[in-house]
Amino acid sequence: MKKTLIVCITAVAIGILLTYTTVRAASGDTFFEGYAKNFVDIPHSYSLFGDFKNLYPGVSVAKNVEVHNADSQNVRIYLRARATKSEYIHLLQNISFSVIDGKGNVIAVSENPAQNMLVCELSGGESRELKIRLNVGRQNDIDMISTSGKLDFIFSAEEFVNPNQKSVPNTDGNGISLIYSIAGIMMLSSVIIILFSREKLFR
Repeated sequence: MKKTLIVCITAVAIGILLTYTTVRAASGDTFFEGYAKNFVDIPHSYSLFGDFKNLYPGVSVAKNVEVHNADSQNVRIYLRARATKSEYIHLLQNISFSVIDGKGNVIAVSENPAQNMLVCELSGGESRELKIRLNVGRQNDIDMISTSGKLDFIFSAEEFVNPNQKSVPNTDGNGISLIYSIAGIMMLSSVIIILFSREKLFR
């Protein structure tokens, strides 16, 4: 009975931890928090901007991404940047993001790249092709020649019901992860109660 209880608790605990896992892309600069990887594809590359080596001041580079929502719930996709070391934090002041739809319209612009920018909203079953542009300021910053190893770009996602819902996920996770975590905790509690009740019953 004790072994069964330990196995159940371990399995549920692992499931809860996985909901907060940050998945790193193979080439290194792009991360997917929680379940964001289920909604975002970067064709022909696992890296959003790390393969651009010549980001001179005043230039812009762009990457096409595919966003899709196979679920029935509405989803919001977000993007932010973070410095890999404290010495690179100043680089965040010299960049910005913009999102362009398939018709060439700018649909989103970041005010602060370190905070989550809403990339798009997807209804259940919806797919889109978008272009994410990284704009580099005109400051004479030699560190901007390459972002490789200096900046990480992080996608996150949240489920929403009300179109007027204004919540933005913080940098530690997202709404979808929270839902699964709560469900995992409830499941763990139910398993413990059932097992202990059976143990008392058969004594």
